[in-house]
Amino acid sequence: MKFSVLISVYKKDNPLFLKKALDSIYFSQSLKPDEVVLIVDGPIGLDLQKIIESYNNKLPKKILKVFWLNENKGLGYALNFGLINCKNDIIARMDSDDISKPNRFKEQLNFLQSNPNIDIVGSLLEEFNEEIGDLGKKRLVPETHKAIFKFAKLRSPMNHPTVMFKKNSVLSSGNYKTDLLFWEDYSLWIDMLQNGKKFHNLQKTLLYFRVDNLNMIKKRRGLQYAINELKFATRAFKIG
Repeated sequence: MKFSVLISVYKKDNPLFLKKALDSIYFSQSLKPDEVVLIVDGPIGLDLQKIIESYNNKLPKKILKVFWLNENKGLGYALNFGLINCKNDIIARMDSDDISKPNRFKEQLNFLQSNPNIDIVGSLLEEFNEEIGDLGKKRLVPETHKAIFKFAKLRSPMNHPTVMFKKNSVLSSGNYKTDLLFWEDYSLWIDMLQNGKKFHNLQKTLLYFRVDNLNMIKKRRGLQYAINELKFATRAFKIG
C-alpha cells in the first residue's frame, strides 16, 4: 500500500536535524514512502534550502514534493495545506527534528491493513536531547480506542510526530485548524473522536523525539500562548 509522509519546516529549524529526519523516513526505512510532502512555512535560510535541494537530487524522481509558502503561517496552516496536497490516502506525520525508527512505517501500515476499522495509529516515543538514549525517557500513551477517548478529556492522547492516519478521516473531521497555534494536534484528535473515528496506539517506541527544553519553555509562555490556550480550552469545553 502506498503512503505519504507530511513534514513542515520553518526558518528556525536546524538544517542538520532536518537532514537526519529526512534520512530516517526514507534511506533508513525498511518500508519507504512513495511520496514525501515538505511544506516550507515562510522564508528560510540558505543552509535549510541546501538540505532541501540536496534531497531533491538524492531521492528518486517525483518522491519529494516541496511547497514554498510566501510567509510563515504556523504549523496548523502548513499541515492543513500539506495534507490536502498529499496524493495518498495513508499519511504519516513527521517533525523536522525527530528520527523515525527503521521499522516505523512497516509496523504502522501492517497494523492499519490488519485493522481496517482504525483511522489513526500512533506509538510511544523516546525523548532525547543531543544523542539518542541520553535522557532514557519515554512518552507513554494509551493503547485502545476506549482508553484513548477517556484520556483525551485530560490531555492529548497521541504523540503527534508518531501518527499515521487516513487522509479522508482527517478531512471529514475538519482537517488541522489553521487559527489555533500550539494546539493543532490535540484539537484535531478531539474533532476526530467526536466524529466517530477510531484510534489506536502501538505500545512500541517507533520514534526518537528531540527535546529542546529551553525553546519549549520560550514557546509556552507569553500572551500569544495564553490566548491560544484559552481559545483551545473554550472550544474543547463547548463540544464537551
